[in-house]
Amino acid sequence: MASLRHGHLSPSGATAPPSSFAQLRRPSSCLAGPRPLRSRLTRVYALSSNDIRVGSNLEVDGAPWKVLESRLNESDVGDRQKWLKEGMDCNLLYWNGRIIDFDLPITVRLTVTDTDPGQGDSAQGGTKPATVETGAVVTVPSFVNVGDDILIDSRTGQYMNRA
Repeated sequence: MASLRHGHLSPSGATAPPSSFAQLRRPSSCLAGPRPLRSRLTRVYALSSNDIRVGSNLEVDGAPWKVLESRLNESDVGDRQKWLKEGMDCNLLYWNGRIIDFDLPITVRLTVTDTDPGQGDSAQGGTKPATVETGAVVTVPSFVNVGDDILIDSRTGQYMNRA
C-alpha cells in the first residue's frame, strides 16, 4: 500500500527522498490520475474596487464583463473633457477595435479649486462661479467653498448638490 507523507510517495509507508520518484509506479487503482475537486455550490465573492484589476474577467448580473484601460485623445473627447478626470468609469463604444464614442456618468463628483468666499447672508440664495479640478467653471450656490466636493450633471453642466 502506498502512502503520502510530507509530500513524498513511497510504497513502504516510509518517507522517501525526492530522487526515488522515478523508481515508483502508480498504483493500479489509480487509472486516470487524481480527479479534480469540484464544488456543487456556486461561489459568490464580494469584490471591492481595489480587487478589480485591468484584464480581469467579471460577471455582473449574469453578463460577462472585461475590465479594460483605454486612453483617449483630446480630439476624441471634445467638450466633454471638462467633466472627465483620470480613473473615471465610462462606457466605451468600440468599432473595429477602436473607440468611437464614450458616455460619461450622469453625475460627476469634482472638487472646487477656486471660488470667491461666500457672503455672510446665505438666506438670499445667491450664486457665484466656481472652478473645479478639471478647469470647468460651474455656477454654484454662495455657500460652496474651496475644497468642497460637489456633484455636477455632466449632460447640462449644472450644479446638483454638495457631495
